[in-house]
Amino acid sequence: MFKIIKLTLLLFLAITVRTQAQHIEIIPQSNYTFGGKIHGRYGELKIQGSESYGISLDIVNKKTSFQIEYFYQPTTGNYRDYFNPDLNNQRSDLRISWYHVGVRQRFGTNEKVVPFAGASLGLTNFNLDSSPSRYNETALSFGLQTGTNIYLSDILGLRFHGRLNFPVQFNGFGFYAGTGGSGASASASAYFIQADLGAGLIFRLAN
Repeated sequence: MFKIIKLTLLLFLAITVRTQAQHIEIIPQSNYTFGGKIHGRYGELKIQGSESYGISLDIVNKKTSFQIEYFYQPTTGNYRDYFNPDLNNQRSDLRISWYHVGVRQRFGTNEKVVPFAGASLGLTNFNLDSSPSRYNETALSFGLQTGTNIYLSDILGLRFHGRLNFPVQFNGFGFYAGTGGSGASASASAYFIQADLGAGLIFRLAN
């Protein structure tokens, strides 16, 4: 699955850069991603807020930019069982990785200060290390974002942004923490929302 996604992203990048880009922006970023809860049939997994890190590649064409974005959140998950209190407060390492492509609309006429808003679609991978067992799940996800680019020169700038991220699943989803044999499982829906705030350093390259 990830090989197909990577090949699709590379093809998307090659075609867009060649045919549309006025310039390209590479944006490493640091964020704070707020926590959330996955509510399941038997319990819930509470995701702790933590720092996250990522990189965005924006292909800019006049008032529109196409983006390829990855960011990673190392955090913990606390499991609470609805029916068995002995299984509560199980704490496990949780790593969340987001792989998205999207479109941003750029606003304003000031070339130095450029607000933007956009949407993205991709995959989110959840890796829960509840030793001695581990759980790895990949879900379809989409996101909404807004922010502002502030250009300090022709090649350097700053980005400030906020995002809402929505993992979505269609074929069932489950988390199992500890050795109790119970866990959280969710039906097909958007089962939780994560928000983050962050800043990045823009490196702008001419096409």
